[in-house]
Amino acid sequence: MKAFTFSDLVVFPVPRIHAKHNGWKMSLYTLLTLFVSVVDATGALYYGSSLAGILPEGAGEAIGITDQ
Repeated sequence: MKAFTFSDLVVFPVPRIHAKHNGWKMSLYTLLTLFVSVVDATGALYYGSSLAGILPEGAGEAIGITDQ
């Protein structure tokens, strides 16, 4: 779940560029809104799939490098 959440946040230059035009306060607000939206969407998809019973087998289990 963490990998999916943080994969969408690999846009570090965007807040800096945004801050040049709109200021740091607005830039950080936008970044926080993006982060909260991604976390909410991830949770909704994961738990919604779990409640619907369509979550794949083994979802949520940790797999170590030596287990592969």
